[in-house]
Amino acid sequence: MGLIIGNIVYAAVLLLAVLATALGLPGTVLVLISSLLYALATKFTVVTGTTLLGLLAVTVVAETADNWVQAAAAKKGGASGGAVGVALLGGIAGAIVFWPLLGGVLTVVGLTVGPLGFLVSAGLAPFLGALLGATLAAYLWERRRGTAAAQAWRAARSTAIGRLWGTLLKMGLVVGMVAFLLARLFW
Repeated sequence: MGLIIGNIVYAAVLLLAVLATALGLPGTVLVLISSLLYALATKFTVVTGTTLLGLLAVTVVAETADNWVQAAAAKKGGASGGAVGVALLGGIAGAIVFWPLLGGVLTVVGLTVGPLGFLVSAGLAPFLGALLGATLAAYLWERRRGTAAAQAWRAARSTAIGRLWGTLLKMGLVVGMVAFLLARLFW
């Protein structure tokens, strides 16, 4: 009976990790930590040491994906090295600064929809803040160094597209991690 309850709790935490990632939180870290605890509790019978090492590698890739995909896309869009660096910092600052501003508005909108709407809207605030911060930082950096407005906008747009693709990659990786672990757990 204890193992069944443990399996159900572990599966629920894994599904919660997907939701956490969708809300801009480090869901892959939750997958890794819960898998380590589950492996210790079950003496590494379902989640092995090799599985944990693989999860660690995927966690590192996933949690940095939005940054390195954003940087690659920005460079492809013509952004200078300085704009790439400033965009990374702008993404972090944007998530922090815009969160209280966007969070209030989005939370009110989310509350009108219900509890799920509240969770989604609360999670969108840091994501949108990071997206806006990175995009604005890239644009302003390029304009500051004398780049034409059209080229600065192209670099900023590429930065935003890279951030979106990086976030989608992170979501795909956490869904893959969870699907793999649930398959090992129940099949």
